[in-house]
Amino acid sequence: MNEPWSIPFVVLLAGEYVVEIVDDILASLPLLNVEAYIEFVRENRGVLRLLRSKATSYWDCYYRVSHPNRSTYPGLAFLHQLEVWAS
Repeated sequence: MNEPWSIPFVVLLAGEYVVEIVDDILASLPLLNVEAYIEFVRENRGVLRLLRSKATSYWDCYYRVSHPNRSTYPGLAFLHQLEVWAS
C-alpha cells in the first residue's frame, strides 16, 4: 500500500461503495507512508474532490442509517485524514 504506483489504487477505493474494503484501508492508516500519500493528494486535489462526492453519495444512498454522522463513514473518514495530512 506504500509503493508510489499503488497509492492511486488505494485512494480510489475510498470513493467506492464496498465499505468493508474501506474499513480495511482506514484500519491501515498507521501503516501508510504519510509523505507519499501527502504528495499524491497535493498533486491530485481534483481527484480527491471527486472521490469525496462519490463517497458522500454512497453514504447518502446506502450507509446513512448505519453511519448517521457522515464523518464516521469509512470512505469519508479516510479521505478526511488524507486532506488533514496534506494541509
